[in-house]
Amino acid sequence: MLKEELLPDGADLPKSYYEAKKIIQDLGLSYNKIDACTNDCMLYWKEDVLLDSCKPRLQRLFMSTKTSTLMTWHKDKRVDDGIMRHPADSMAWKSFDELHPSFASEPRNVRLGLASDGFQPFRNSKTSYRIWPVVLIPYNLPPWLCMKQENFILSMLIPGPNSPGDAIDIYLQPLIEELKELWEVGIETFDASSKQNFKLHASLLWTINDFPAYENLSGWSTKGNHKWRNDKDSFDGTKEKRLPPKMQSGIEILNQVQDLEGIQIDDLKQIEAQIPIMLCKLEKVFPPSFFDVMVHLPIHLASEAKIAGPIHYRCMYPVERWLYFLKSLIGNRTSPEGSIAEGYIANECMTLCSRYLHTIDTKFNRPERNYEGGLKKSNGGLSMFYQPGSTMGAKEQCNLEENELEQAHIYILKNCDEVIPYLEGFAQTHVDTVQHLSDAEWNR
Repeated sequence: MLKEELLPDGADLPKSYYEAKKIIQDLGLSYNKIDACTNDCMLYWKEDVLLDSCKPRLQRLFMSTKTSTLMTWHKDKRVDDGIMRHPADSMAWKSFDELHPSFASEPRNVRLGLASDGFQPFRNSKTSYRIWPVVLIPYNLPPWLCMKQENFILSMLIPGPNSPGDAIDIYLQPLIEELKELWEVGIETFDASSKQNFKLHASLLWTINDFPAYENLSGWSTKGNHKWRNDKDSFDGTKEKRLPPKMQSGIEILNQVQDLEGIQIDDLKQIEAQIPIMLCKLEKVFPPSFFDVMVHLPIHLASEAKIAGPIHYRCMYPVERWLYFLKSLIGNRTSPEGSIAEGYIANECMTLCSRYLHTIDTKFNRPERNYEGGLKKSNGGLSMFYQPGSTMGAKEQCNLEENELEQAHIYILKNCDEVIPYLEGFAQTHVDTVQHLSDAEWNR
């Protein structure tokens, strides 16, 4: 066999796909299948059927020194300067630390976001079929890694062909129980960076959904009049026609302490004050039909950013791109859920193993696709000519016309750090002359 010629003596490479899958399962990289009633009324789980649980995937974040050291970035490396770069800069994170000091005292405890959405697994198909993955996102990691797909954790797959709808809470029972256990009890975990065990706990900060999924997860209606408004027989005998309750602030909802109000987020406060004024000005120009819910939405964006941090950590776009990756794993149209589960486990196994390969080129240690090589070493010339960059396509020599050469010369002068002091000095000494330039001279 070819592998016998390539590998050294004694190499124990699996001889078949089946043996390779057994090794993956021995590593703890597996999944459980839980049967559900066809009416979405219950799971055949727990006391209804005995199941063996696999090792929680959160522990694997600490199995390699490459990831375990990054799990405390929010505590050790983050700069608290009033600028929001990470969920740890948000009011929600800081308030949580105040309310739960014992959890916050261990920076390795994991803060999670939960996202879920349904997708059509078949390309160019008229068949109605929806699969609902449920993904956990660990927020301990630094901003440049936090929303990377390799750090998303596929917690469960809710099978098709129909969407679970309001019965999604039935399917979420195993996950909710595991999260409750991680919050209340924790789990003994080995930290590869410190070479010691510690008790790992986890908390769920928020969920990430579009509006239809938000309705299913929260139980609140997100469209039209609520059906209970007109149900007078089930309540006090009257139809409910009052306005919705006043929206509470983030401080009231999260029961935050008073001293957190001193956090200075000047830009967000300014935006929050200007948006209503801007919408009032737009009302003078556009007809009433223009002002739908999407135009109203900006009123809440600034306050939400202050409470929960930068929007891209709570946005569905990274999750939707990840759903496209899951769709690419489907190789068997008769069992799309099985294809996704097997493909994800294999990919997760390769991701985990590659973190231990220090001298081999993997997607974790090779340069990014658009990496330009970093800053070049200057030999004393202008800094503009030592910026990173690479050519695109074949090189071609061309001669510049006189006006093109002049434009290039002016561009260089205006974009060189060394020239800026001279430009500023020129502007100061010639301010009176500049103010009297004609329109034709300004536009030249």
